[in-house]
Amino acid sequence: MVGVCFWRSMKEVCTILAILSIITTTVLYCHKVWSRTIQPTLSTWLTFLTGVVLSLATFLLATDWNFKSNFLNTIDVLATTSIVVAIIARGTQKTHFRPFEKWYIVGAAVVVVYGFVTGDAWHSNLFAQGLITLGYIPMIITLVTEKRNTESFATWCMIEITCLIALYPVLADGDTLSIVYLSRGIVMISLLLVLMTYYELRGRRDLVRQGTST
Repeated sequence: MVGVCFWRSMKEVCTILAILSIITTTVLYCHKVWSRTIQPTLSTWLTFLTGVVLSLATFLLATDWNFKSNFLNTIDVLATTSIVVAIIARGTQKTHFRPFEKWYIVGAAVVVVYGFVTGDAWHSNLFAQGLITLGYIPMIITLVTEKRNTESFATWCMIEITCLIALYPVLADGDTLSIVYLSRGIVMISLLLVLMTYYELRGRRDLVRQGTST
């Protein structure tokens, strides 16, 4: 009995910590946007917002509106919306979608149509996870093309920590779609952090070599 109470308490603590972590990350990111420390691309964040909204909608339809099992997706929608609003409020409202982002929106529309026609919300959610995964491609391409770190370590490390904290309550609930959502995030963010670290260290090494040669 004591063991059951302990694990239930751990689940509640991890859930609260994950929520507080993503709120903190969002506030810090919005502050950076507002202070113009960073200038993220609006179209990129709109594609992310499209993906997380579609993921949450299909999840709720597939699980009889069970917000609790996939709480991180719900918070992600609120966080991403806040970031989009901050970018629009502080920067230009002109949005130029790149070819990839246009096809991304088309893909989201296809998932919506598939869900309405077939009524298969479960597989529609899996397709939405694929769309969110594709949303990381522009950032990865930018890193590889420019051969330098162009992202914020603080932001992505905090998001990764949030995902890891949320792992226990999601596994405890045992909902497959929630596990897929969280696992997808952990894998893609880990890949992004590895690339960021590589190019950060490479840049520092090149600076040292330049200093030595002069």
